[in-house]
Amino acid sequence: MYCPKCGKLIDDSSIFCNYCGSQVNEKIEQETVSDNNQSNVSFVEESSQSIPSTQNDYTSVPKKKNWVLRIGMILAIIGIVGFLAIALVGLIVWGKVYLYDGYNFTKVLCTLCIAFMILGSCGLVVGLLLSKNKAPEEKKNIVFSIILIILAVIFSVILIVNGIENENGKKQSSSNSSYSTSYEMDHATYCLLYMEVSNVKVTHSGNYAYITGTVTNTGTYKIRYVKVRAACKNYLGTIIDTDWTYAVDSSWLNPGESKTFQMMVRDSENNIRTADVTVVYD
Repeated sequence: MYCPKCGKLIDDSSIFCNYCGSQVNEKIEQETVSDNNQSNVSFVEESSQSIPSTQNDYTSVPKKKNWVLRIGMILAIIGIVGFLAIALVGLIVWGKVYLYDGYNFTKVLCTLCIAFMILGSCGLVVGLLLSKNKAPEEKKNIVFSIILIILAVIFSVILIVNGIENENGKKQSSSNSSYSTSYEMDHATYCLLYMEVSNVKVTHSGNYAYITGTVTNTGTYKIRYVKVRAACKNYLGTIIDTDWTYAVDSSWLNPGESKTFQMMVRDSENNIRTADVTVVYD
């Protein structure tokens, strides 16, 4: 190497110049130290960049959106809101909550709500199982998802139970109607055998005679549209007028039940004293 002061060629290991006596290795040492410091700084910087900070691990690492959880939330919310809307409209408009026992469009809406809530609950459960991010905001989503699952399950059970009860009621009603047709096809015979007339009375008011009585269903089937005929008689027992009415109208008369009837017959001279009332089975 050359002496930085006099420029003479000297040995590389020399500390002082052999010609002028000046120190020559101090600069080399400083350069070596500065090179080592720079290499250490660059290594620390590279290390700090390669290792993520523990405090900012949620923000530095990019988040993957849990689409299964989000879709489950949307479906569950639609089903829950739909159920609450049906119940609220029923209370406001009709004063009663009509579900599967209401109109046809109400039944369709209830079915859609069940589908949305069941699919949403399944999506939420799968989304929670797939969720690995434990960030604070993700914990809020987990709590909200659990609440949605509970509400969706409760409302779905209510709708399903209501639908089953309504279907059972329909089956029972159809069986009763088919059960009753067995005697409705022979309506006249049933009336003749099991419809009993009693407590026949004749009263007068103004120009009319009022004939009242009671019919009783002594059979084992319910019945309706039962006619009774009154043969009105005078003192001598002669029939002077007749009339008829429905003792049982469109309302069903169950076995063992009784119902009163009344007929009003014009009798300006008060000649009607008795009446023979029989069931009309034609």
